[in-house]
Amino acid sequence: MNQPGLLIACWVTLVLTSGVSRETAPEPLTDLPRLVADLDLTERGVRRWLDQLRVTADAPPTERLLVVSVTGEPLLERQGGSSSVRVDPELDDKLRQPDMAVVLVHNHPTNVGLSVADMGQLARPNVAAIVAIGHDGSVFIVSTGPRFDQDFFEERQSALASAEVVKRLRAEWPSRRVSVAVSDAHFNHLVTLALAKAQIVQYWFNLRGPGRGSYELARAVFGNVVVGAAERLKKK
Repeated sequence: MNQPGLLIACWVTLVLTSGVSRETAPEPLTDLPRLVADLDLTERGVRRWLDQLRVTADAPPTERLLVVSVTGEPLLERQGGSSSVRVDPELDDKLRQPDMAVVLVHNHPTNVGLSVADMGQLARPNVAAIVAIGHDGSVFIVSTGPRFDQDFFEERQSALASAEVVKRLRAEWPSRRVSVAVSDAHFNHLVTLALAKAQIVQYWFNLRGPGRGSYELARAVFGNVVVGAAERLKKK
């Protein structure tokens, strides 16, 4: 998606082919630390997940989606393209079955955080969490928070979070304390941090590779951006 003055690519999306059910109330909040342990998302465990996602050094940068239970039992898998995985009718059916909690695990070839489209899958009744694993080993996990809006998360909450983060990043550029390129690289992560701070989602992450260094260098600026965006979200 291109925005004036800020080029933010939608690196990863889970593309929907049908509407999201609005009828089922959200399940109890997911225990993310326990989920991390159950799925073994340690540095060694992440390597195994990337192997399951068929990520190799010589393979083209293609996304793949694994649908698993909250304990890691495989249920379905889907091959995607360079920047998306299509949710087809069979998969859509699986995500709507009663009394089932699933985790959507997919890879991010460009090592970025969860997109708005990724997080939008949480509105589906049986999706307990979304996991994105960067090819550098970075891990991003999100689940619903106490203020998650099942009906209007993408249209209202994430849209406002994105707009607020963009506004605050732009205000920082003249100071040269953070570049446009670094802002773009961490944009998804910052939006999710703001949503988490506003208690709209729960968020667990582990940055690895070069992205960790660029984030640490801009941590003070990014911290102010996240706090400001979260305060705005809390007022809505």
